[in-house]
Amino acid sequence: MSARPSNSAFISYRRDLAEFQTRLIAQNLKDLKIDVFYDIENIRAGKYETIILDQIAARPYFLLILVPGTLDRCLDEHDWVRREIEQAISTDRVMVPVYTPKFDFGDIERYLPGDLGPAVRGFNGLELPHNLQWFEATMKQLVEEFLVPIQLGVARVSVADQVVVDQSIQKITTLPTITEEQLSAHQYCERALARPDDDIAGKIADYNEAIRLDPQFADAFNGRGLTRASQGDLDGAMVDYNRAIRLNPQFAGFIYNRGNFRAAKGDLDGAIADYNEAIRLDPTFAGFYYGRGICRRDQGNLDGAIADLDEALRLDPALAESFGIRGLIRASQGDLDGAMADYDEAIRLNPQFAGFYHDRGICRKDQGDLDGAIVDLDEAIRLDPKFAGFYHDRGICRKDQGDLDGAIVDLDEAIRLDPQFSDAFNGRGLIRASQGDLDGAMADYDLAIRLNPSDTIAFKNRGLARGNQGDLDGAIADYNNAIRLNPEFAKDSTAREVAGKKRGRSKKSR
Repeated sequence: MSARPSNSAFISYRRDLAEFQTRLIAQNLKDLKIDVFYDIENIRAGKYETIILDQIAARPYFLLILVPGTLDRCLDEHDWVRREIEQAISTDRVMVPVYTPKFDFGDIERYLPGDLGPAVRGFNGLELPHNLQWFEATMKQLVEEFLVPIQLGVARVSVADQVVVDQSIQKITTLPTITEEQLSAHQYCERALARPDDDIAGKIADYNEAIRLDPQFADAFNGRGLTRASQGDLDGAMVDYNRAIRLNPQFAGFIYNRGNFRAAKGDLDGAIADYNEAIRLDPTFAGFYYGRGICRRDQGNLDGAIADLDEALRLDPALAESFGIRGLIRASQGDLDGAMADYDEAIRLNPQFAGFYHDRGICRKDQGDLDGAIVDLDEAIRLDPKFAGFYHDRGICRKDQGDLDGAIVDLDEAIRLDPQFSDAFNGRGLIRASQGDLDGAMADYDLAIRLNPSDTIAFKNRGLARGNQGDLDGAIADYNNAIRLNPEFAKDSTAREVAGKKRGRSKKSR
């Protein structure tokens, strides 16, 4: 480490939220003869981590740009803004929080875990104005009151890395100057982000104004696209995503958002194409691989899905969702032990997510551990008592244990929560039939088939009930429908037995 008076600064910011403010700060500080560095574009080829962390340690001051949404992703220990904050604290940098008027300081406690929040709170900050008239005066205040030359140990940077740093700093001077309209457009985007999630009209109005002020503002189109998608305006969302990408085709986040949108619409090929491009632009973000893995799974490419989820977990070992989805795939491949290991890890990482307990419960059921399955399903219901599927699956486990009354109670609750849940009617019909209540069973099967006319199992079960009632014609009709839906059912012994009885009766009538 070397020590000499310096006021050079590293600027930490969220690129998709504060690009213009950060550029304006950097340009103003350079005009005031301050040596500043920020990641103007992704530094790749394996140099990103080394250069960024070394630059923090090589400069005494750490400017943290805080706008709405900056800290939201910092609960992820691999998030880069969080890692930059951690590096600044661990190397005893002097932090200067620079915040816009709409930034919610409660985010510091909400999203910075452990000692990070108090550490950031311990530094004095400076509010950033939203108009150019006051911006220059604020930058002078920043230099005169905050960026005072100090003697602080700083790390040395290798010659090779310094070349990359110098090139990045030089690019700052070549970027276009921010206009008043662009700064105001950012103010409207911030206001949109700060609005409650259910204030769709307000968000749309803010994004519209931002786009009016700056028609080249890619972030505003992306934000409006996300908002439109949340309210079901799928066509409008796609137009906005496409426009954002045309304006900034090198930003992987925009392409990733469009990929998520395409996946939600069922366009798996289009989604995978977007995830591929996002990965090409930024191969270090686990979420891109996770998204592609989900699409590959839905396409039936299970090996490709596993490979993507493996990579997502290599990049982010705390991504509980990747363990959960990989567990589902392993279970579908018959690797129940591997699935259990994934579910265990998913629950360790996120013990408040009911779905992980449900999935582990089903895996335990498939392993023959009905007691363990019910314990997990109990916990899933405790965490999310409004989800009908949990009661249905616990009811089936109780049925398999012989607790028919308990099973009926669970299936009744599943139907109460979701009156369109055909599987619950079918399951309850099976139990009623086993208790000798054929009329009740028939009523349930009728409802299951009405709700889901493609339910092979419901046709089979109703056919069996009709056969037990002596209605062989009705039974044959149901079995024919089951065979039509699934030709493999033609091999079912019960169907052949009923057909034989039917033939026998026909011979006697002759």
